[in-house]
Amino acid sequence: VITGAGSGIGRGIAQVCAEAGMKLVLSGYNSAPLQALAQELSNSETLVIPTDVAQLEQVEALAVSTLDRFGQVDFLFNNAGIGPLGRTQDTSIEDWRWTMSVNLWGPINGVHVFLPIMEQQGFGHINSTASESGLYGTSHLAAYNVSKFGVVGLMQSLERDLRAANSSLSASVFCPSAVK
Repeated sequence: VITGAGSGIGRGIAQVCAEAGMKLVLSGYNSAPLQALAQELSNSETLVIPTDVAQLEQVEALAVSTLDRFGQVDFLFNNAGIGPLGRTQDTSIEDWRWTMSVNLWGPINGVHVFLPIMEQQGFGHINSTASESGLYGTSHLAAYNVSKFGVVGLMQSLERDLRAANSSLSASVFCPSAVK
């Protein structure tokens, strides 16, 4: 399951997973880029599910559709993200809320919904895309920085909780720099 699969890193993850022969659930806010990617990856079995990761009910529906189609979830890539630019003092409350809802609550919702499924299966891996901006703050990206710091903390905590429980599951965080 790949959120934010319609472009950028999510699209790249989907392409690599398709080359590895995986069955794919392509998820994102806009349907058209997901449909185009599914056509491009026509040699792979794909399921396209438009999803607003900020909405818990939509992430729950994503999981139900995934299980209905494939019966299990091996990997969850919490990749959907946004990054409005602006000085800290100029960032509106609406942009703060929007950024947190997608960039931080999206991965929280993904972990909340998919972790119990993977625990019941006895296998699985959850990866969340943060950013190098989740490791140190940069100018003109305050809301983005804060959200990505949260993702790093979420995934570090999850990984340590899984290790402490001797779980067969695993978790990781991806912190790339700027990409096309």
